[in-house]
Amino acid sequence: MKSILRTVMKILLGILIATGIYFLADSILSSIPHHSATQEQQVQNITIYLQTNGVHTDLVLPKKTHVKDWEHFFSQSIDAQQLQASRYIAFGWGDRAFYMNTPEWSDLTPGTAISAALGLGPSAMHVSLRPLVQADERSVAISISDHDYRLLIRFITDSFQLDEQHFPRKIHEQHPYPSTSTFFEAHRRYNLFYTCNTWTNQALKTANQKAALWTSLDTGIFKHYQ
Repeated sequence: MKSILRTVMKILLGILIATGIYFLADSILSSIPHHSATQEQQVQNITIYLQTNGVHTDLVLPKKTHVKDWEHFFSQSIDAQQLQASRYIAFGWGDRAFYMNTPEWSDLTPGTAISAALGLGPSAMHVSLRPLVQADERSVAISISDHDYRLLIRFITDSFQLDEQHFPRKIHEQHPYPSTSTFFEAHRRYNLFYTCNTWTNQALKTANQKAALWTSLDTGIFKHYQ
C-alpha cells in the first residue's frame, strides 16, 4: 500500500513540475517579441481586431474590403441574410470537441481536456458574424497594409479544409452557440504546444504584426498590444 502511495505521489509531483515548467516557458517565450518584416512605408489602411473572451482569442476581419470579400467563400454554408447583415467576421481555431462540447469552463470534462491536450481529436474553425466591432478592454484594433492583409487572409483560408469546389467543409453537428456561429473542418490538431491562441499568434506573425515568439495563452499575445 505504501509503495502504491509513493508511486501516486511521484506521479502527482511530476505533473506539478511539468505544469510549472510549461507555464514558465510560456511566460518567458511570450515576452519575447516577434520581429515584424513589415516595411514602414506601407500604408496601413485596413483595420482588423484581436479579441479575447478571457481565454480564447479571435481575429475579427471586415467582411468586405477592396482586398477581400468573404461572402463568396461562405455562400454555400452560411445563411445569406445573416451574411449580408454582418459587417465583420470573427475567425478562431481550436479543438473540435472542446468547441462543440464546452461552451463554458464548467462544461469541461477530463476526457475532453486530455483529448485536446494530447492532440487526439480533429480541429475546427469557428466563424462568427458580427454587426459591429469596437476596441475595448478585450478587443484591440490593428491597422494593417494591403500586403500584410493578403498574407493574413492566406493563413486563415489555408486553415480550412475545402471541398472539391474550394468551399469550406461545414460541420453539421448541433452546437450551443448562437445561430451567427458556424463551425468548419480545419487542418492541424490542437495540443499543448499549438493551442487556439498559438494559432492566432501565428496568424499575426505571418501577417507581420506584433506577436509573441511563442505562446499558448491569450495574455501572451495581448501583452504586445498594451
